Amino acid sequence: MNNLNRGLSVTDSRPSGSDSSTVRTLALSRFLSYVRDQGGKNILDFGPIVGGNVDFFDQELGCRMVVEDLYSDLEAFKGAEAIDSLCRHFSDRLRHQNSSIDGILCWDLFDYLDQSSAEALVKQITRVLREGGSVFGMFGMEKSNERAFTRHVIVDKGHLDYRPYDASRCKRSPWSSRDVIRLFSELKIDETYLLKRRVREMLFRKP
Repeated sequence: MNNLNRGLSVTDSRPSGSDSSTVRTLALSRFLSYVRDQGGKNILDFGPIVGGNVDFFDQELGCRMVVEDLYSDLEAFKGAEAIDSLCRHFSDRLRHQNSSIDGILCWDLFDYLDQSSAEALVKQITRVLREGGSVFGMFGMEKSNERAFTRHVIVDKGHLDYRPYDASRCKRSPWSSRDVIRLFSELKIDETYLLKRRVREMLFRKP
């Protein structure tokens, strides 16, 4: 069932005087369920390596997690002249076999990508994802001038720690729902959650 129009408000807990924030997540537990139902064994994580996240998925699913830190890739391609280079880079960045991956954690990566680079990456995501496989992504609803990336550290099925770290990029203009639908046109949007922190969590599945 396509729940694109579902909007669920969630209250976030943000510790004062801290560089990290503990926030609610609704999509993570659903992502786990989807991968578990498929008997999934291989997960790709596009964020920086977080040992606790690797342990979490090992305990929950007994699966193999491969970390492909694409945020580090972004740091290697700077300036407007690097857009074409980044697009070409993402066109063959994932050296995984076709239909070999059960779940992919994109986090908020697409908030930093231009249209052509995002399209190139989604093409690769679709290629490596197994039939019935799931993708978890976050899409911010506001542009930011802060030059920072975020480590998304799993606390439990319903909570994440946001841990910002310095970067050379800011979040670009937000993706509209229509643009996201077009971008992931070869995948099915199964769940979407609009959170109070102005983030849309979305789950996609490969038909």
